[in-house]
Parts: sequence; structure tokens; C-alpha cells
Amino acid sequence: EETVFVRKWLTTNDGQECVSRRLDSDIERITETDAKNWAGHAVPYKRMKRRFMDKISRTFSWRVLTRVAAVLIPLLIGGMLFFADRAGVFAKMEYIETVVPNGMQMQVVLQDGTFVNLNAASRLRYPKSFGLFSRRVELKGEGYFSVAQDKSRPFIIHLNRVNVRVTGTKFDVKAYPDEKNIMVMLDEGGVVIEDNRNKQYFLSPGELAEYNRESGNCTIRKAKEKDIVEG
Repeated sequence: EETVFVRKWLTTNDGQECVSRRLDSDIERITETDAKNWAGHAVPYKRMKRRFMDKISRTFSWRVLTRVAAVLIPLLIGGMLFFADRAGVFAKMEYIETVVPNGMQMQVVLQDGTFVNLNAASRLRYPKSFGLFSRRVELKGEGYFSVAQDKSRPFIIHLNRVNVRVTGTKFDVKAYPDEKNIMVMLDEGGVVIEDNRNKQYFLSPGELAEYNRESGNCTIRKAKEKDIVEG
């Protein structure tokens, strides 16, 4: 009976106008930071209901509000999803690939302010715009990374069978497809090497990690002067 009452009210001009105003208002106020904080967490139904009732308490009786809120809360969630779609959360990524010929080097500046110095015969594939929750690139070859800090969006480099995860740091990665070993040398900050066996290896500044693709073994040692690659 209450559902029928609410459905009838939503078909009236007053009901449709109220829903339209609330959705437009919420979409305009939601920022990218809000989207990051809310995504991946339980929907705050109680907080949304309190906020909704507070906003329209001057217009409707509490009995009507209780009925209407039960229907409008899912609609407000729909508004949040609509904003996420507008922000590109569900959009198909557009990728750019930079290829460095033999005997040359190249510097690439990514959309977030990260600098990558690519060595000869290297390929870097990255999205034109990073997503709201992570920054992912693919590397074949060697590159020195100076990653812009953003703790809410970890920077992840996809290598063959191995990922390197960081939030903001400077390090060198050597991962040519025809070489069995992947080398990661850390200058500043911290990185985590993750392989396809769910093993993790943590590096501290001044350390060099050498990961063997065939055996899955990883050795970590202090970097020597001959290991240093100029950034």
C-alpha cells in the first residue's frame, strides 16, 4: 500500500520535479575525491537517508518522507553512478605507445606529472588519462621512473609476469623481453615487486632486485656503482 502511494506521487509533477532537483543537486556537488572515497566501500544508506530527510523536512510530513526516502535512496545511488560514468570511471581507456629506436633515448611526461626516461629499444604503453583509482602502464625495455606522489592512486608498471607497485618514488626498471632477468633498482621512496605467484618483494632505497622469469626467484642486494643508471 505504501509502495503504491509513493509510486503514484512520483508520477505527479511535484514528485518528478523533486527527484530531478535532488539528482541534479547531488551530481553537481559530488567531486572526484568523493568518488574515490565512496568507491569500493559499502553504500552509506543511513547517512544518505538522514541527509535526504533533513533537506526536505520543511516541505513534507515525516510519514510521507519515510515512504519517499525508501524509493529515492536507490535513485540517489543511481545519480552517483551517473556521475561516475560522466567522470570516465566506466569509459574505455585510450592508450598511447611510445617506442624508442636503437641507439636513442627519450623522456615521456605522463598525465599525472610522472617522468619516464626510456632507454634504447624500449616500449612504454600508457593510458591517455589515468583512472580514478590507479595508474597503470606497461613497459618492455628499460626506463627510469620519477613517479608523482598520489597515495590514493598507486602507480603500477606491468612487466612480463611481474608488476612493480609504487605511490611516489624514483627507480630504474630493466625488463627487455629477450632477457630472462628483470632488474629493479630503487633510488628514493619504496616499491613492491609482485609476481604472478602472489609473492611480494619490498625494496628500500639503494637496493637492487633481480627477478628471474623462468625460476621465479628474486634476489635483493645493495646496488653497486656499476649498477647505477643515470636518470
